Parts: sequence; C-alpha cells; structure tokens
Amino acid sequence: MNHKDRVCAAICFLPAAAAVIYGGIICAVNSGSRFYLVWFILGAFLFGTGACFAAGVHKKLPKASTTVIRLILLAAAALLVVTWAMILPHFGDHGQPGAAALIIPGAQVRESGPSTVLKYRLDAALVYLEKNPLTVCIVSGCQGPNEPFTEAYGMKAYLVGHGIAEDRIRMEESAQTTAENLAFSQLMLPSPDSAVVIVTNDFHMYRTLHIAAHLGYNNVTGEAAGSAKLFLPNNLLYESFAIVKNVVQGNM
Repeated sequence: MNHKDRVCAAICFLPAAAAVIYGGIICAVNSGSRFYLVWFILGAFLFGTGACFAAGVHKKLPKASTTVIRLILLAAAALLVVTWAMILPHFGDHGQPGAAALIIPGAQVRESGPSTVLKYRLDAALVYLEKNPLTVCIVSGCQGPNEPFTEAYGMKAYLVGHGIAEDRIRMEESAQTTAENLAFSQLMLPSPDSAVVIVTNDFHMYRTLHIAAHLGYNNVTGEAAGSAKLFLPNNLLYESFAIVKNVVQGNM
C-alpha cells in the first residue's frame, strides 16, 4: 500500500468511526425513530471504502464503476447542499403576533414527559401563548406504538401544567405525519382564513411551512423553536430525506 492509499484509507476510517459513534449516541436517546441506522450504514460504507483502499481493491475496479460511485457521492452532496440552503434560513423565523390559532405538530412523548425535540416546541409555544392570550392552541399527534398516550394528550398536559388554560387547547389525536398534523389541524381552525402560527423546531420549519402552503394555508407564519446542537447533524440529514419524500408524495 503506497502513501496515497494509506491517506485515503485513513480519510475513510476516521469518519467511519465517528459516524458509528454518533449513531450510537442518537440510538441511546430513544427518540422513537430508527433513523440512527443511517449513521451505521454510512459508517459501514466508509469503512468498506477505506478497506478497499488499504487492500488496493479500488485499482482493480472497472473505470465505469468508480465513475458511478463518484456520481452518486456528488449527487448526495448536492442534495445536502440544496436542502440545507433551504432549511437554514428559517432558523430565525418568528410568528406574527395576535394569530387566531397556534399549531404544534407532535413528536415523541414518554411517561416522564415530552422528548427533547418536543419540549423545545412546547416551551416556544408557551412564550407565544403568554404574549398572545386570545390565541387558541391546537396540539396534534397520535399515539405511536412506543408511546404511553397520544402526543396531543402529552402536549396538552405539559401546557396546562405550565399555566395555559385548558379551554384554549384543542387536541387532534389522529395525525401520524407532519402533513397529517397540518391537514387535520386545518379542520379545527376558527375559519379558513384564520391567521395561524406553527411552532416547530428550527430544522423542521422549512418543510412544515411548505406543506402548509400546499394544503392551502393562506395566512401562516412560523415560530422557530430551538433544537439540541448535538443532534443537529442528524436532524438536518433526516430533513433532507424527508423533503425529498414529501416532494415525491406531493405534499409540498
């Protein structure tokens, strides 16, 4: 193995280890999603690529094969650049004051309370609702197989426990996806033209607003809640896949 191959192998092995470790961290959080497997797959791919460099296998591959691999990697990189360029500008979004309704899409709930992702949304919603006492709140989310109750119920309990009156909160307990969160919540608005603020995490805001626009929300803004910086790479990568999926499904 020459010096160039050793460098290429090292360049693959180091991020491979980082990807596997990061995937393990994401898995340990028990967010209810299996997206952490992507990091293990990425780690395995990088490790395999590094092993090919170390063994000199890459020199025996047909030129067409290496060209295809390069094109796939370039396409993946382009997808990330394009989607992240759309997502990141919405990190500072602020909802219009005095909206008729505020919608909170659901996320993982546990017996002990909301997950970290959902807590960010709920805390941002609390600030808005306290500043806008006439705004009603719609909490949306069904009960997943690994949840003790519906996400809507868990969100309502959290909000009420932090001082929001029960009669200001409407529960939508059937939605399983962001598109359903918004479609089902739309039916609960005071009127079709109601001013609406959607509260969700910064990384999730771009997709949410574009799904809302596709559904016919014509007076909607977003209030971007924060997110844990450690999990931001995972969340951004997930959003890239989710944007493609929702475009294919015709949701945005």
